[in-house]
Amino acid sequence: MFGSRMIPTALPRVVWLVRTSAARNEDTRKRCSRLQTPCAAPSYSVMVQSGESSTKIPAMCFNGIDLLSGFSEPLTRGLLVFVLDQHNFDVKFSKVFDIYEKGSKDLSELILRGTVWGDIMLFASFDDITVNLAQYTTDLISDLGSAKIAQLVYRGTWVFATQKGLPASRNCENMANKLSRDWATRVTASCCLTVADYNPKVPFNWEKKVPHCGLPIPCSKESFSVRIFTQQSPKHWPEYCVAGKVVSYEAKRVNHRGLNAVAYDSVADTVLAVGTFDTYGSYLEGVALDEFLAGLPDGAWLLLGISDEGSMRLSRDVIRRLETYYGSSLVDRLVYRATWLFVGRHVTAGNANYTLYELVSLDDPDHFGNPIEIKDCVSPKYLRTEEVLEYRRRDFCRSYPDYAALCSAPLSLVPLPRSPANSSPVYSLPIVLVPLLGQPSSHLILYEALHSLSRLPGLNPSNVYVVLPTSANPEFNQLVYLYRYNIWVSPPDSHSYSSRLSHSFSRVFQLSPRVQHFIFLPTNAAVCPDFLEFLADSFPLLINNSVATVTAFNENGYQGVSSEAETLYRTDTFPGVGSMISRKVYEGFMGGPKWGECCGKPTEGGVCTATGRTRSRPRSVGSPSAP
Repeated sequence: MFGSRMIPTALPRVVWLVRTSAARNEDTRKRCSRLQTPCAAPSYSVMVQSGESSTKIPAMCFNGIDLLSGFSEPLTRGLLVFVLDQHNFDVKFSKVFDIYEKGSKDLSELILRGTVWGDIMLFASFDDITVNLAQYTTDLISDLGSAKIAQLVYRGTWVFATQKGLPASRNCENMANKLSRDWATRVTASCCLTVADYNPKVPFNWEKKVPHCGLPIPCSKESFSVRIFTQQSPKHWPEYCVAGKVVSYEAKRVNHRGLNAVAYDSVADTVLAVGTFDTYGSYLEGVALDEFLAGLPDGAWLLLGISDEGSMRLSRDVIRRLETYYGSSLVDRLVYRATWLFVGRHVTAGNANYTLYELVSLDDPDHFGNPIEIKDCVSPKYLRTEEVLEYRRRDFCRSYPDYAALCSAPLSLVPLPRSPANSSPVYSLPIVLVPLLGQPSSHLILYEALHSLSRLPGLNPSNVYVVLPTSANPEFNQLVYLYRYNIWVSPPDSHSYSSRLSHSFSRVFQLSPRVQHFIFLPTNAAVCPDFLEFLADSFPLLINNSVATVTAFNENGYQGVSSEAETLYRTDTFPGVGSMISRKVYEGFMGGPKWGECCGKPTEGGVCTATGRTRSRPRSVGSPSAP
């Protein structure tokens, strides 16, 4: 029983064990010749037919060739996928994804990173593919151009053929949902698929001269003139002038929505490439942008600007690349409808210094950022890290002066080294901070928690994830970005603090199969400097299953009261504050429907998770090992 649905266990799971492969191939060849559409180059005939129930197998034909004739794997329940090379049409990959049993993570990885732009992709359902089909995977398939996958329901049938990265108008698709039947009827899609060489770069013209790009005087020989202007309007997109000439380019979509990029070689005085990437509408466009950035030569200058909206599906990979290899100090601050301009130089070795030429305008989600402009003689000038932090701190305090401690002195985020002898895995664990917002002093409590984390020896800011509700004030976003931590936005239906916790705990284990533990903090707990050191010393207790969890907070321990600061207590209570939680404990006692019973109320507390006394270890509470 799956929910209220019966699983048809009596039906055959591996069809080719019942019918010979020769008979199967004969059937598919007949279907290929009968159903495929005659086409003329550069279009090629495609026929994709779904299975029906769990006994009638799919069929796939491309350019008159039966693809299943060379398919040696068992045709089991799931989604049959073929990937063909765009140039010679060789089969690069073929597999049945049993989404019903194993989920759709592997399929997502194939679409995102297992295929290249221009690959021909064919899909056909067999049995059911909707149970455990993640929304993220559905979005990726929609990004490929599918208009029907989001409409598919349990035991529906679906077929789809496309070329990755090309317009949706060239796709071939069909689907059916079951009505009063146990299974939907078999569906077929037969069409002429126009195959073209995919190129993420767009045609451009760089001829119209504007002396010095509008600057009053010429630039020196060591620099070149640049003007970039952007404003959020349906009729305007980023305008680029480089070395005294305007860059004009064709749009891949209306209004150039997303990130618009120009690459320039200042030594050869030539524009290398122009690309437009809809990082609002498509996850795949974010992957294309990352590949575009990675492919530029060392020393190339990159000019970027947002048209309309470009932050929604801007991946962490792109953000890290712009920070590490191009010197952006503001890209991690982008929020919905922000305007942003950037000029930086590619350093393939990494560790690029922060560029001087970068602007961002932020506003609340109901409005676009203000028009901004970069107009300067560009040369390899950079900001030191402390200069960038000071600029960001002052900019934040101009908008939000209520932070007395933050706004009264420069902010130092120099990483504090940990003990050379301490190589514990704890220093690489995700740290999840879930703020309890909505109170008059919530912003100051959040600041104390964020700042206390920044003073932890050995902390890697990229390991910190702050969970904010969809409706969070932009002030909270900017405060988190000031400390260079990650932001997770909880789903719109996560109205309660408990539901945000549940979502966060589930999501952290989806970061990677390698994540087996994480550290949890509520916003009303500030950490003391030896927090990570204590958890590192206690980590072996979790590894050998001696305890279920370790927490650095003793709800009965007060400064000046506890007489045994070095003692680690084993108890049967779990306050939750400052805790290390394992995947095993989460899945066994917290995940899914168990959440309401175990963890339905916010954690109490509100004090430092270490007592702050002069000692080498903080007091802790550890729960007994789970049975």
